[in-house]
Amino acid sequence: SIGNRQEGIKLIRQSANIRAKVLGKKHPKYAESIEKIAEYQWQRRQKKSARATFGEVFDNYYFQIETFFPVLTEEEKAKFYYATIKPTFDKFNSFVLDFYREDPTVASDVYNIQLHTKAVVMLATEKVKNAIKKSNNVALIEKFNEWQALKEKIAKLYSQNENPAKTDSLVLAASQLEKELGRESADFSKQIIKKRNTWQDVQKTLKSGEAAIEVVRFNNFTTAEGGKFDNRVSYAFLILTAETTGHPDFIIMEEGVEMEGRSLKFYRNSIQSKTDDNYSYATYFEPIGDYLTKNRISKFYFSPDGVYNQLNLTTLLDPSLNRYLSEAFTIIQVTNTSELLEANTKKNNSSSSILIGFPTFNLNEKNNLDSTKANDQAIKEHALSRSLRGGLIRYVTGKNGIPPLPGTQREIQEIAKLFANKANVYTAQDASESTAKQINSPPLLHIATHGYFLEDEANSTSETNNRYIINPLLRSGLIMAGVENFLKTGVAADSAGEDGILTAYEAMNLPLEDTDLVVLSACETARGEIKNGEGVYGLQRAFKLGGAKCVVMSLWSVDDEATLELMVSFYENFLKSNNAHDALRQAQNKLKEKYSNPYYWGAFVAVGL
Repeated sequence: SIGNRQEGIKLIRQSANIRAKVLGKKHPKYAESIEKIAEYQWQRRQKKSARATFGEVFDNYYFQIETFFPVLTEEEKAKFYYATIKPTFDKFNSFVLDFYREDPTVASDVYNIQLHTKAVVMLATEKVKNAIKKSNNVALIEKFNEWQALKEKIAKLYSQNENPAKTDSLVLAASQLEKELGRESADFSKQIIKKRNTWQDVQKTLKSGEAAIEVVRFNNFTTAEGGKFDNRVSYAFLILTAETTGHPDFIIMEEGVEMEGRSLKFYRNSIQSKTDDNYSYATYFEPIGDYLTKNRISKFYFSPDGVYNQLNLTTLLDPSLNRYLSEAFTIIQVTNTSELLEANTKKNNSSSSILIGFPTFNLNEKNNLDSTKANDQAIKEHALSRSLRGGLIRYVTGKNGIPPLPGTQREIQEIAKLFANKANVYTAQDASESTAKQINSPPLLHIATHGYFLEDEANSTSETNNRYIINPLLRSGLIMAGVENFLKTGVAADSAGEDGILTAYEAMNLPLEDTDLVVLSACETARGEIKNGEGVYGLQRAFKLGGAKCVVMSLWSVDDEATLELMVSFYENFLKSNNAHDALRQAQNKLKEKYSNPYYWGAFVAVGL
C-alpha cells in the first residue's frame, strides 16, 4: 500500500506457502493469502494469472460451503458470506469489468460463481430442512421439531420483550441444536451443492426465444494504493440464450449509486402519485431490452440483485414504443437461475388449499363493515402510533384501532367460490396466527390481511431495539386476528398464546415443503431488508425457506378494489393453467384495461417456479 509492491508480493507468497504447509490449501486462511496474490497480478495486468488465482480462491470457498455450511447456523452462514465470499466476488467482478473487452470469456466465470453462491445461505438452509424431514430418521426429526419449537419460543419472547437473559439462553440452545442437526444430516445428504452447475447447464433448459438473466450488483474495487473499494456501485447483467456460444453476454451499468438513490425514489414517487414515468425504463432496462429485441427474445427468466428487488420490471414503460415491459416480454422472476435445473412440474393435489383472510383484529368486537374503506396506506396516515410490546414492531393504528379490511372478506368469498369446496376457508376470529401455524403443506396458501415492513431505525440506541435489528426477519410480517387485544393488554390473542403477529421469522418455520404456491394479498409483502447477493430478508424469504415453490406478493400499498379484481382474475386463470406467472400476467393485463396506471395493476410479483 506504500508502493513497495515487489517486497509486498514476496512476503505475501511466503505467507501463502506457510499457510499451505501448516493449514493446507483448503483452509480459508490460505484463500486470504492467494486472494492478495490475485490482486497483485491484476494490478500488474497479468490477467490470465489473476483469473486462475481468483479461480483457486473460489474453489476454496466452494469447499467451505460444501463442507461446513451444514454445521453452521444461518447467522454463521450469513457472516461467512458477507465477510468473506461477497467482498471477494465484488473484487473479481471489478477485475472482469477491467478486462471484459480484452477477454469476454471471463463472463463465464462470473455466471458460474453466481450459480454457486447467489442466495446460498437461503438455499442451504432450505435444503438442510428438507433433507431432515425426508430422512425417515425418527430421532433426527424429533430433534428438528425441538429446534423449531425453540425458535417459536424465541420469536414470541422477542415480540413480548421478555427477560433478555432468558431469550439469550434459548438462542444459545437453538444454535447448538441447529449445529447438531447439520452435523448429523450431512452424512446422508450432500444437500448444499450436489453438482457444481455451469452456465451451459442452465442454457440447456432454454428454448429458442428464451433467455436467462443473472443480475450482479457489486461495489467497485481498485488495485491502487494496495487495493481498496471506492464509492462506486455497478450492475452487471449476464445473459444466456439457447443460441449463446463461448460465454454469456455481458452488459454493464455503472451508475449504481444513482439507480439506488434518486432514480429509485423517482420510480416509487411516480407509482404512488400515479403519474407517467418516461425515465425509469432507460435507467433500469433499456440496454437489456435492446439486446433481447435484437435477439428475438420474447420470454426471459430474471434473477434480480440489489435495487432490482425493489421494482417490478413489468411496470417499466418504454416511451419510444409506448408499451410496458409486460406487453413486450413474458418475465419469470427467480431467486437464482439454477432453479431452472430443479424445476418440478409435478403439482401437489393431495389436500385442500387454505384461504385465510379478513381477520377480526379486536376479538371483543365485530368487524365494522360500515367503516370507511381502509387499506394499509390509510393506516399509516392515522396519527396515533403504538409500540408493539417492547419495540419489536412499530405499527400505526387509527384512533379506533386497526381498520378492518372489508375488501379481503369479499376477496376470500369470491376466491372460495372458484375452488368449489376444494379449499378450507378461515376468516374473522379464525384468521388467526394459530390457524396459520397449524397448516401442513397445502397445495396453495392464500393470506389476505394487513402486511407490514419496518425500516431499520439506524439511529436507535436502545439495547432492546438493537437486539431486534439483528434479525431483519423480525421486522416484517402479517397482522392476524386478535392483535389489538395483545396491543392493548399484553395478553395473548388466543388460547395458544399467540400475539396475532405472524413475523417473517415465524413464517419461515411453517411446513410448506409440498406447497406449490403462497399468495400474500397484503400491502408491501415483497419488501424487506435488501441483502445484496442474498435477496430480500422478509416474507418472501420466509415462505421460500418454509418450502413454497412460488410466492406472489406486493411491492407497494395496493388499492382495495383493484386487488379484489386482480386476485379473482388471477385464480380464474391459475385454476386452469396451474402456472402462477402466466395467471398473474393475464390478470394484470385484464386489469390494465380498466386501470391504465401501474399503481393499480403492477404491485404484485411472483417469485419462483
